Amino acid sequence: MIGAIDLDWVVEELYGKLDEASVEKIQASNQPSDMYGMHFGFGMAIRNYYGLWDPESPLHKWFHKELGIVHADDMSGIIMEALWHRAKDLKYDPSETIKEYTEHWAKCGVNLDQTPIESNEESST
Repeated sequence: MIGAIDLDWVVEELYGKLDEASVEKIQASNQPSDMYGMHFGFGMAIRNYYGLWDPESPLHKWFHKELGIVHADDMSGIIMEALWHRAKDLKYDPSETIKEYTEHWAKCGVNLDQTPIESNEESST
């Protein structure tokens, strides 16, 4: 686990690790939601590598403190959307996605002020 501290940092690190074919695939996609198909592969790798299920990990703490996000799936979703914007050289504002996630959890009766939300996925590390 590395000491990632914010969204910009993690996006730049991930973008720097992508091969040319991956960047071209992202650039050829039409919208950020096209990244959702990578939830169980790339998304799980992000969640595991950056320790997003661990409420003590630096990136989890940043998401909780700065964006009010406590679920690792939501964190990796925001990271993937931000990566899509980076590949397209577009500015990313996560506020609409945060609103969608917050509304989803409210409908589920989850209090987002309580952490952690437990993982249901098995670690591949």
